[in-house]
Amino acid sequence: MPMIPFSRLANAAGFAVAIFGFWNIFRLMRNPRETRVLVVGAGLSGSIMAERLTSTCKNVRVTIVEKRDHIGGNCHDYIDAKTGIRVHQYGVHIFHTVDDAVWRYLSQFTDWVPYEHRALAKLETGKFVSVPVNIHTVNDLYKLGIKSEGAMKKWLSGVQVKPASGKPKNGKEAAEARVGSELYKLLFEGYTWKQWNKYPEQLDASVLERIPVRTDDDDRYFTDQHQALPSRGYTEIFRNMLKHPKVDVRLNVDLKLKSVPKLPKPSGLKCKM
Repeated sequence: MPMIPFSRLANAAGFAVAIFGFWNIFRLMRNPRETRVLVVGAGLSGSIMAERLTSTCKNVRVTIVEKRDHIGGNCHDYIDAKTGIRVHQYGVHIFHTVDDAVWRYLSQFTDWVPYEHRALAKLETGKFVSVPVNIHTVNDLYKLGIKSEGAMKKWLSGVQVKPASGKPKNGKEAAEARVGSELYKLLFEGYTWKQWNKYPEQLDASVLERIPVRTDDDDRYFTDQHQALPSRGYTEIFRNMLKHPKVDVRLNVDLKLKSVPKLPKPSGLKCKM
């Protein structure tokens, strides 16, 4: 199941200005007391920018232009009229973060449903095993009785394949260096073909290196302190962010600029983050 980790929002929530660069600001002075800001895109960066500016700055009015027909960017979801099922239009999103500040920030705009993601891999034999690889995975496959992290580390060290060059050159070598040849063939070789139509040896080593391998019996896909799903979906988070009376959202506007003009920095803009 394709997943788009939502936790990278963590670094953006407090200071979207510093982290995201996907917006262009045009300062148009309607009067000496108001600064007007144009934000391009109603996804994560644009929506957080608009919310922070209107909530923390005096005399600021924000217009967001979005080329799609909806807010929320790739996090957009909606209720299917026929089935009543919530659909993630651009792929599944699972929210998780270790950052308390991000959790508190987003909790202003949504209630949460506790959710910890667990995944099973179906083998060619029809058997299901836990992923990421953990003590349960190895015990189920090989009928072992591993009970401690020390024993699991010892087992892994006995099957891991060290790359000839000392450093993995591709996804296959990266996976074999972590879980050995047999688990690589059982769990990873077919998965990357299904996911991206490429075998691991065709992928950069970093792609397989980011898949967790556990030495304990924790079978959760993520181990972050905060894990949940928004109770009314992700799009509702964006609606709540953008409901300030000084935020104007204009959809279906494809702003095409050959270059971004250099504009003077706003003077007299006072914000309290």
